[in-house]
Amino acid sequence: MKELQKFQLNGTLFLIPAFINRTSYVKTLINGGSESYGLINARVTTKLHLPRLPVRERGMIAFNKPTGVRISEVAYCSLDIAGHRQSRGFFYVVPQLFDHGIILGRPWLQSQDAYINPKEDSLIIQRSGIKIHNMEKPRTPEIQQVSAVTFTRLT
Repeated sequence: MKELQKFQLNGTLFLIPAFINRTSYVKTLINGGSESYGLINARVTTKLHLPRLPVRERGMIAFNKPTGVRISEVAYCSLDIAGHRQSRGFFYVVPQLFDHGIILGRPWLQSQDAYINPKEDSLIIQRSGIKIHNMEKPRTPEIQQVSAVTFTRLT
């Protein structure tokens, strides 16, 4: 079917850098479908020496099925996303997050009055007026025609 061949079934994830405790950038996935405020890779918490607190153990569910992963800790840290600062955020510590250090979920989006603008492929954080573009998708550079004289002045 020709219509299926032209149809875009997959897209890019929405990834941004998050500056943790004013020391390290962590690759962060924005996931409006996650019911958790945030998840953090256990390796990131160890590498950055983040404090952890025990919580009542709970399971982790993916696609409405239990994964077998048990969560028993949260880590906390400060978070800076393109100048939008939070003095403290709490994240469930999970053993592995594929290729991401942190996942920020729907409760984080709600608490920060943030949303993804699909047309511009950007995250808008209304609480602080910050706008940050998706780092996963290569942005097309704006190319403008200039005269040879102008070009020589630019170089």
